[in-house]
Amino acid sequence: MKRLIALALLLTFAAGPALASQLLEYTIRHPSFGEIGTYTNLIEPRADGVEVRSQLDVTVKLLGLVVHRERSVRHERWQDGRLVAFAGTTEKNGQFVEIRGEARGDRFVVHTPQGVSVAPGNVLPSNPWSIDMLRSGPLLSTRDGALLTARVSQGPTEAVTHDGRTQLLRRFDIDSDKREFVWIDAQNVPVAFRTEEGGSPVDFILRRHENGAGLQEAAVPTTTASADDTR
Repeated sequence: MKRLIALALLLTFAAGPALASQLLEYTIRHPSFGEIGTYTNLIEPRADGVEVRSQLDVTVKLLGLVVHRERSVRHERWQDGRLVAFAGTTEKNGQFVEIRGEARGDRFVVHTPQGVSVAPGNVLPSNPWSIDMLRSGPLLSTRDGALLTARVSQGPTEAVTHDGRTQLLRRFDIDSDKREFVWIDAQNVPVAFRTEEGGSPVDFILRRHENGAGLQEAAVPTTTASADDTR
């Protein structure tokens, strides 16, 4: 069990209100294919809020042949603890999907290839980057723009050994269209999280954590459609 947790888990969280830039980089592992890619969050405080830039890069090979390839770039803009703009592009096995969203009054309007949908104003993306966002309520899928409902509960505190170091981690259980788990350390950093893909658990394991005002936005590219275009 400890080995599974140490490999651990989808979703992403960082410390409460960001006072300095943070870079969180994860290794992605599949139980059958091993290491298959990376996931990165760059959290940037601004004078009027916070911006979060994310990138997913996955390549799955079988007998030397690529059987799955996925790349996503996303941009969130936050003001006063509310998501006010979102832009995301995903290329999955040659298929391209673009999602845009913006706050309008007490609602959040989402544009996808399937059309326009309206979510409550307190909707959270399925890339929670703050522990304050670990709460039940409306959820926006950052992959396809689907609107879901998340039920979040705090599980036990677990002693986990990773890279030769044992630490106590709080586990959060998230139920939406699937079940996911997040493990957070005493500094509120998400050190691991798990989601399911095709019935298999996929683990995201923190391998790099940097913070400081000197971090550059170039660490994570912006989306083709900037969140600023949704205003």
